[in-house]
Amino acid sequence: QACVAQGASLSLSCSREVAFPPRVAMAAGIVISASDLDRIRGSVGGTVDFGGSSGARASAKALHDQSLARSKTWGNTLEGSRRKKAEDRKKKLEVEEFDRQKVDAEEAKIQLDQRK
Repeated sequence: QACVAQGASLSLSCSREVAFPPRVAMAAGIVISASDLDRIRGSVGGTVDFGGSSGARASAKALHDQSLARSKTWGNTLEGSRRKKAEDRKKKLEVEEFDRQKVDAEEAKIQLDQRK
């Protein structure tokens, strides 16, 4: 079977027809060498990324990170209310610890006075 690509539209003319099932016929294509593929890619300006370009992914990630950073300052979200509760709890524990240290210092002073 000899197939020849003709013209800019790359239509194929084959000396013998081959019957492929519809699914396989869509997957069948022209086989070209790696050097030809590189030449074609170079002439159109680079590689084609069918999964989405990495630049678009990087841009989307940067926007997402920016959004997360912006929302961290909001107090009217679930995360904001959790953060506020944690901060309040931490402040309360610090105040309690400070009060305990005061009481301990007073008790130490009383102990010293009793020893004398």
